[in-house]
Amino acid sequence: MRNARAIVRAIVVAVGLLAGLAAAQDAPANIKTVTPDELRTALAAHEGKVRVINVWATWCGPCRVEFPHLVKLYNTYKDKGVVVIAVSIDRPSDLDAVRAFVTEMKAEMPVFTSRAPELRDYVQAVDPEFAGGVPVTYILDRKGERVVRPLLSKQKYETFVRFVEQALAAE
Repeated sequence: MRNARAIVRAIVVAVGLLAGLAAAQDAPANIKTVTPDELRTALAAHEGKVRVINVWATWCGPCRVEFPHLVKLYNTYKDKGVVVIAVSIDRPSDLDAVRAFVTEMKAEMPVFTSRAPELRDYVQAVDPEFAGGVPVTYILDRKGERVVRPLLSKQKYETFVRFVEQALAAE
């Protein structure tokens, strides 16, 4: 009887490990959990490209409505000198929700989540004057200068295209 329990326990542990491994393999590779400094470095790595940086969260209804427009923007402009970067302000404990949402949206653009429990420093890596409302989108030209003021609230694809085209035209 004792050996049977040990065998059952071993099987349960093995199944759990395999399920975890399968989930990790299914997790999108484009999601990176970072510190504020790593986020700054990642954003700077795209210098020379037009950057569309969107701050969002899975619990934010308007963010969820806007996100497909960002996915479409990324897919349309990724080979035209534009990078769309999604910066999630979900808590580190909500990483599974971020993974599920990004997978559901079939988003291939870079997605960053915070490793630190204090989100203020993480978000200030994007904008030191961040007021706390999401979604908010920053569009930077190739020199890293803002094309427009931060776009607060959910935006439509056409709005993003207008400002991305403006940024691409700037020299």
